[in-house]
Amino acid sequence: MKTFTFIGILLCLSLFSCQKTEKNEAHTIFYGGDIITMVSPEQPAPEALVVTDGKIVFTGSKSEALKMQGDSTKLVNLEGKTLLPGFLDPHSHFNNAPQIVNWVNVSAPPVGNIKTIDDIVNAIKAHVTDKKPAKGEWIIGYGYDGNMLKEGRELTKKDLDPHFPDNPIMLIHVSNHGAVLNSAAFIDVDITAETETPPSGIILREPGGNEPAGLIMETAFIPVFKGMPKPPEAEHLANFKPAQIEYAKWGFTTVHEGATPYKDLQIIKKANEQDLLFLDVIAYPLFTEMDKVVGKETFGAYDKRLKIGGIKVLLDGSPQAKTALKCTPYLTGGPNGEADWRGESTITAEEYAEIMKVCYDNGIQLNTHVNADCAIKMMLDGMDSIGYNSQKDLRWVAIHAQFMHPDYLPRFAKHQIIPSFFSNHTFFFADTHLENFGPEMTHFIDPFKAAIEAGLTPTNHSDYSVTPLDPFFGIWTACVREARSGTIIGENQRITVYQALEAITKNVAYQYHEEDRKGTLEVGKLADLVILDKNPLAIELDAIRNLQVMETLKEGKTVYKR
Repeated sequence: MKTFTFIGILLCLSLFSCQKTEKNEAHTIFYGGDIITMVSPEQPAPEALVVTDGKIVFTGSKSEALKMQGDSTKLVNLEGKTLLPGFLDPHSHFNNAPQIVNWVNVSAPPVGNIKTIDDIVNAIKAHVTDKKPAKGEWIIGYGYDGNMLKEGRELTKKDLDPHFPDNPIMLIHVSNHGAVLNSAAFIDVDITAETETPPSGIILREPGGNEPAGLIMETAFIPVFKGMPKPPEAEHLANFKPAQIEYAKWGFTTVHEGATPYKDLQIIKKANEQDLLFLDVIAYPLFTEMDKVVGKETFGAYDKRLKIGGIKVLLDGSPQAKTALKCTPYLTGGPNGEADWRGESTITAEEYAEIMKVCYDNGIQLNTHVNADCAIKMMLDGMDSIGYNSQKDLRWVAIHAQFMHPDYLPRFAKHQIIPSFFSNHTFFFADTHLENFGPEMTHFIDPFKAAIEAGLTPTNHSDYSVTPLDPFFGIWTACVREARSGTIIGENQRITVYQALEAITKNVAYQYHEEDRKGTLEVGKLADLVILDKNPLAIELDAIRNLQVMETLKEGKTVYKR
């Protein structure tokens, strides 16, 4: 009996030893290149990083890391490449990505090739030849910007109708806040000469009459956007894979859906239920349908790969389209030639206060779209009016917050508001802003440095599909602040490359209440990783635009490889 007991003990010890060894055995060991942990610029770079079960279990010397090597361990020699935390997207429109593959690009350079109205017509004709839409089928385009057309005017339905009489056409404005429609589209959405322009909306009219000319913006566009034709469900679901690859190829492992109509939320949920999501997706349903989600959906926690992060509300529109809410008049008048034009708020202060109170009382993060100074002031005043207390740690976000008055920064700090800036906007639209806003306001656009000095935690987004996802372009624009014309915009608000990297890694993790699991390379955090061909901290600024993602890993598994 003693013999059997002794053998049993040996067997148990043997099994325990095997389990312990198997548990501690590394799945992957990375070494042989620069490892930027993003914990602190002063922290010495580790020689190696070890991943097991989708998490980081070790950072340090190569010799210590190799002690964790087992029979099945994968050794990854970076061969001089650079390992960083996977990028986190602070604000974009992910749900555009599964659809954009079937849209026509009508963007100005460098995103597209459009310089004239004829270029737009020819791009749509090429799209029709390629896609062969049936009679009556909608044709959707993206990236339209009337400010960049050589004709010096907006595109109208009369430019489109002779070429495309049988298909409704909607060319989404580069701001994502409007579109140009042709006559067939106006008939489909029932906008006529008798249609009144809604409060805070814009319907450009034909000269001398009331016929809609083509461009609609803001509240006139919102119902059209919500009712926008969608691909068949099976096709939409199938496109979630290429949509995520589009993000992964730029190093993103967490993506943002920044203004989610209820119907779109349902299709994302279905994709999640069918395990079609391999990146983390964070959705923000629109304030117009709050009643369908507040008290009915779980906020702030993942279900598989999907998290409903909070609510999105819009207080103003687009500065380049002159629909952002200013405290002083636009220098060039309004969209329809209005004098003393300041833009308009999308909703009233009272309506905004009600939305804030619902979110505050329910512990929900609120992302507020604010572009110009008076909209930002409206947000700050509203937070004061409801007695917002930052100790509740809701981390409300000011999306864009571009034309910030310097005096607003202490109020941002008081409420610990996270400004999610949009430095790409400086490159694409600052030349237009100099005309509309003047030099003083334009040179303080996206005040990254001032925000950091005020103790804030700014993030930096692409607003895709408004501008490209390319994070390296975003780093460059934040550090160089050069407009399309070559003009330097607000040189004193430039930040360092390291700070620009923080704005797409650790700061975004904080924005999402996920700093305990993402944003830096530390033991215990998810192995969300990106491998770059070069070290962004060791190259010239202009070379950053040419950086390449070699591989993106989500929880240790490759989701993209060049």
